Amino acid sequence: MNLLVFKKYTKLVLPTLISLTALIIIYAEPVRAEVLNNASQAKISFTFDDGLTSSINSAAPVLAEYGYTGTNYVITNCVGMTTIPNKCPADSDMSYMTWSQIKTLRDSYGWEIGSHGVSHKEMSGLTAKKLEAEVANSKAALVAQGINPKAFATPYGDYDSKVMAAIAKYYSSHRGFADTGYNTWPYTDYLLRVQQVQYGVSVDTVRSYIDDAIANNTWLILVFHEVRDNPSVDPEDYQYSTANLSQIAAYVNQKNIKVTNISDGLVQSEASDNMVSDPVNGTSIGNGWTTDSPTNVTIDTKSNGNTPEPVTSVKVKASPAANIHIFSPTIIVNPLDTYVVKGFVNITNQTSGSIGCYIDEYDMYGNWVSGQYLQTLGAWYTKDMSFAYTPTSDGVAKVKLQIIITANSGITAYIDSVRWIVTTSGPAPEPTPNPIGENLISNSSFENGIDGWITDSPSQIVLDSNGHGSHDSVRNSIKLTSNTTINSHIFSDKVDVSSGNVYSISIFVSAESLTSGIGFYMDEYDASGNWISGKYLYTKQSSDDEQVTLSYTPTSANVVTASIQIIAIAGASNIAYIDEVRLLKI
Repeated sequence: MNLLVFKKYTKLVLPTLISLTALIIIYAEPVRAEVLNNASQAKISFTFDDGLTSSINSAAPVLAEYGYTGTNYVITNCVGMTTIPNKCPADSDMSYMTWSQIKTLRDSYGWEIGSHGVSHKEMSGLTAKKLEAEVANSKAALVAQGINPKAFATPYGDYDSKVMAAIAKYYSSHRGFADTGYNTWPYTDYLLRVQQVQYGVSVDTVRSYIDDAIANNTWLILVFHEVRDNPSVDPEDYQYSTANLSQIAAYVNQKNIKVTNISDGLVQSEASDNMVSDPVNGTSIGNGWTTDSPTNVTIDTKSNGNTPEPVTSVKVKASPAANIHIFSPTIIVNPLDTYVVKGFVNITNQTSGSIGCYIDEYDMYGNWVSGQYLQTLGAWYTKDMSFAYTPTSDGVAKVKLQIIITANSGITAYIDSVRWIVTTSGPAPEPTPNPIGENLISNSSFENGIDGWITDSPSQIVLDSNGHGSHDSVRNSIKLTSNTTINSHIFSDKVDVSSGNVYSISIFVSAESLTSGIGFYMDEYDASGNWISGKYLYTKQSSDDEQVTLSYTPTSANVVTASIQIIAIAGASNIAYIDEVRLLKI
């Protein structure tokens, strides 16, 4: 008798004690569109706030000398205010582009047009209604002009968690102003960091920013406002000289660093590239996604998600007693590939704790082999699930994303737009010959209730849907409660077997309490369906989680079919759950 034991949550894995012939893993290569920005790379973006006339008259021609473009964040209520003074709340002494000029900037110079709000207000102090109007109406004004803005920059760099959530409903990125620094791949789309450039910031300083981005393969985003030949010497006027901008562009050209508009710089993929399904399935989590706390993980339809479909999202409320886990479907991976995981996470309430992102790694047999804790989301300004993942070893064939919500943290969060994409592909591993066949047991994870199974104790052996199953199908399992005087049994369907063949049996068992144990037995039948013999395989007597793995060979040539029998041995206080019953021909 052979045994492989592992702990579902502590991930303690012992060596396999049985010799299994290897599975063939077919690494399907679906037709994929090119994933843009699929690796860390040094690059730079020129961004300009407010929609000032100097962007088209001064900045655009300078950048165009080298074939460079920029991103202009437009205040929609100030468009067309060309006379000075005017009524633009940002600065009444500046001239603002007309719609015609904005379109020329886009169409003739190749610039991206983003939003800077309707009226350049400090957004963190706005009511919910006024905040919604700033982000929604500015987009509507741009769309009415045939411009589809994807990027947003907050006026004054003023924002809080609610502002970021409002922006995310309409835009794919948010750029601040006071958040200085560089952006590390695969980027936090809703908090893009910048370096400010206005009078007092020397060309040499900007050159040092560029050198730093090149040295560290990061994304440098520069923020300008007014560009003119003779700028104000007051840094608070946010002006910069045309000549200095020209020197910066020349240095960028000399260093051959990539120049990108904001939206073009993000990690981008097609919907068909996503390797995980949408967890929203009607009114509950589904489509292969599972949770160990269905009462705390629900579907929200009140527009707490992000673009392009913000209406629905997964809502999770922390439990006061235990961590909550959300598990993705199983994902087949190539251990030589690099993957990026992206998603939107909006934490609206929190007293402590965090949301963690963990990768469970499995071998080709479905055995847990290792894991990686890759991101913690705890700060209010962290809205992006965003990290790169590479399998830890050549033995990793399958993975699951595990999202963990800390117990007693007071967290309420909304999760949306989870993407798992392959960004860098290595060669497919060589398939191992001599395959094991598919699981012979039908309804092995009890997703169809107890169909295909028979029990002599329907009051003692019942379907459980409260998250006591295995990682692969955590919601449903079979609950066994022992009778105090007689054994209770559950039997699988009869399956075809052949003498001389060896079979591997694998059953997940979660024992809440055991005094007398859970038994495992094979019933054997002849060609006429008559019971002819049996084989007792193992008794589980410990109160813990165990992946019971056994070897079975039919006892004689007369054995044509067999059935797995699981026994709740008579006794007091026996409660256990079984799931993921597998019978494989080796």
